[in-house]
Amino acid sequence: MSEPGKKVLVWGLTSNVGGLEMVVKNYVGRISPSDVRFDFVTTHESMAFEDWVLELGSEVLYQRIRLVTSRPLTGFPASA
Repeated sequence: MSEPGKKVLVWGLTSNVGGLEMVVKNYVGRISPSDVRFDFVTTHESMAFEDWVLELGSEVLYQRIRLVTSRPLTGFPASA
């Protein structure tokens, strides 16, 4: 297969099949892999439709994110 003309990196999909995952799946399914290559970054253990996108020749990258907070948020009024 020849290299597609455009590449799209999709970030933010989860393992939960929700509205965003379905919209992205519909876009990916309707665009020819020879025109556009979709690759994915997820912060979860797996991604919805992962097997399907891998069969299309896409790549799934797993990014571990660690939130580090040195102090609590300040400057917000206490809730009543």
